[in-house]
Formats: sequence, C-alpha cells, structure tokens
Amino acid sequence: MRITNREKLNLERFGCTLKESTGVFLIDWKGKRAGLAQSANIFACLACIRTKAGPIVLLAFEISPTRPRPDYFYFPFDLNSKSHRNCLSRLTNTGEVRLSLVDGSRSCNRTHELTPYLRSRAGEVYAEASQLYESADRNKYDFNHALTLAERRVRIPQLVHRVLLDDTLHEMSENIEEAIKAVPSENRDRANDIVRVAADAFTPYYQNNRKVLLENLFVGQFGLTCIIDFHRMFADNSVGLTKFISDTLAATLSGQQLDALSELVGFVVAASNLRFKEPTERKEQPSSAILVPAIPELPVGLATLVQSMGASGISKDTARKFFDLIGLEVGGKPGRPTKDYSREYELKASGLSWPKVARRALEGNPEIREEFGGRTFQALSFQEKANLTNRIREGVRSYAERAGRPFPIGTEDVLDQHGPAEK
Repeated sequence: MRITNREKLNLERFGCTLKESTGVFLIDWKGKRAGLAQSANIFACLACIRTKAGPIVLLAFEISPTRPRPDYFYFPFDLNSKSHRNCLSRLTNTGEVRLSLVDGSRSCNRTHELTPYLRSRAGEVYAEASQLYESADRNKYDFNHALTLAERRVRIPQLVHRVLLDDTLHEMSENIEEAIKAVPSENRDRANDIVRVAADAFTPYYQNNRKVLLENLFVGQFGLTCIIDFHRMFADNSVGLTKFISDTLAATLSGQQLDALSELVGFVVAASNLRFKEPTERKEQPSSAILVPAIPELPVGLATLVQSMGASGISKDTARKFFDLIGLEVGGKPGRPTKDYSREYELKASGLSWPKVARRALEGNPEIREEFGGRTFQALSFQEKANLTNRIREGVRSYAERAGRPFPIGTEDVLDQHGPAEK
C-alpha cells in the first residue's frame, strides 16, 4: 500500500489517517502481533469539540489487542475539506467504518459497524458541527489552530470511556441465564411484574427527556471526576485550593451572581447545622464484626441548593464559562441535547423559502434574537443572513434525519445559490 508523506505524518501524530481516495482509515499497527489485528476489539465514536477557532470533529478509536492494554487512535476532520465532509456524510448514513491496520508492508482489513445508537449519535454530532461551522465566518475558520486547541484539552480515553464492554454483557447474560435456572417460577413472575410496572411508569418520561437526562448524567460524571482530581492535586494544600476556587469564581460570576451564590451558601451552612465541622465519633466495633464503610450523611439543605440554582441567576452558560476558564470542556459525549427544529421544518414544508424560514426563526426564538442583538432579519448583514439561513437549513436537515421524515425542498431553493435575499 502506497502511503503519502502527509499520511505518514498523520499516522505519527494521530496513529490514524484517512485514505481519501478509498475512504479507508489506516491504523498504525507497528510493533504489534499481526495475528491480533483480526481479533482485536474495536470501539469507535464521533465527537464534536468546540474551540475558539471553530469546531473540530474527531473520529475516536479504542482498539484492544488484549483487554488490559487498549490502544487509542483518532482522526480529525477538516470541515473546509469537501472530501472530509463527504466521508462524514457516508459514515453517518451507513454507520460503516472501513479500516486497514498497517504494519509496514503488511495490512489487515477490517470493517467496523457502529451500533444503531452510535450511528444516530454520529449524525447528531455532525449536524451540530455543521451548524457551528456554518454560523461562523468560514474565512476565519482555522482548522490547524482549532486542532491544536482541541489537543490541549481532550484525551481520547475520555471520549470512548465505558465500563461495560460487549463481551462483558455477554458474560453477564450467560451467568444470569445459568443462575435463573434454580429460581422458582413465582419469583421470576414477581420480578417481571416489578420491572413491567416500573417500565410502564417511567418509559414515557424517559423517551421524552432522554437527551436531558443523559446530558445531566455525563455532566455529573465529569464533575465528580474533576472533584476527585482536585482532591488528588490539592490534598495537602487547602489554602491553594481555596484560592484557586475563589479566584475562578470571581473571574467567572458577575456581582449579582456572587450575591446569589453567597445567599445559597449561607442558607446551606445554616440548614446543615455546620455538620461538616462536627468531629467524627469513632465507635468501637466488635472484633468479629464485618467492617462496612459508613456512607456520609449529606447536610440538610443540599438538595435545596441544587434546586435553587435555576432561580439564583447562575445559568448553564456561566457554568460552561467556569469550565472553559480552567481549561476544561463539558460536552462531546453521547446524549448531548440537540435543538428542536420541528417548527422550522413545518415552515419549510409549507412552501416558504429558506430565508423566510430563517426570518421566522429569528422572530420566534429569543436566543437567536439575543445573539444578533435584537435586530430584524432585514437589518442583518449579507453574511449574517447567509450564516443564519445555512444554520437553519442544517438544523432542519438534522431534525428530518432524526425524525425519519423527508427533507423538505422545493424549486425555489435554487434561489439560495444567489444569496440569502428574502423571497
């Protein structure tokens, strides 16, 4: 297989490169046993990383020759490249990733199929990246700078992290099937009834709120991991931790938000009766007793603190600014909620041109109006009209794919080639 100099550089930097002429991803397999290439377990997913220089779409791989020692690879797509965009379109449409694990003159060809969920998620990721790309000034999109910024903060294991593997689930299922043979049938029926009642009660809520629920879980997991890391770094330096957090809050929150946070902290401290400052009593345990780690009791009022965050004026945007300031990023995980473009879909399906749909979206969406300073569509510059129109078009396209509905298009859409003038 002939490999160009550029592809060699990509293999050295990413461990992976795209053979644009064939759409095959080459994986650097040097130094590994050739026999393991065919049996290695492959996991892949698509992620969108937001940077100040523009979005970066990464195809991340975890390939495990042996389970304890997986290897990580990734390939960044340049959204300015037509061939890269075509590759992303094929990947999200088919869910098929063709690979060639290369070791010198030898190679092992593999085809990896994304699961239905990851394929759907890949479509959402690409649609999100397309919207960010279209809404930005393309002349200012700097792929190399964006990639450098992404590489400073993202680790591939974060993107592909999971505890249960497919073979783990298979083993668990086999063990359960073996164990359930000795279970009385009435116990199985009772368990089935319990699960059915719970499923009937919660399935509709889960189906309607799945994206938000998953986002909260991922953000919570991210936050807990950060707390553990901060403990490791500041375990013997409480003064340094206090200064770090206070300086970050001061640089992130406005005076009004700091006042709101101060009131909430005061409320929680008072409601908890300073429980955190109480000494822990040691109780004698019988020598024969089994020692079980005690679960610390949360202070009274902590749940109230969480529920009050929405009313305090401390928004999600402020929280994101906090993480951006300290060089962390929340996002790029499966389950990130996407914007609802069903209204714009119906407007387009009714026969309106894309500029008219964009104008209606601007008029009916407070967030978009705020983004453009409250101006009307006619008051926008030519480039701003084009960016907004393209963003709405890609949002409708993404909605149509997720909802399984045909992409609405009419003969008047040829006018878009000449600019976003409203028709």
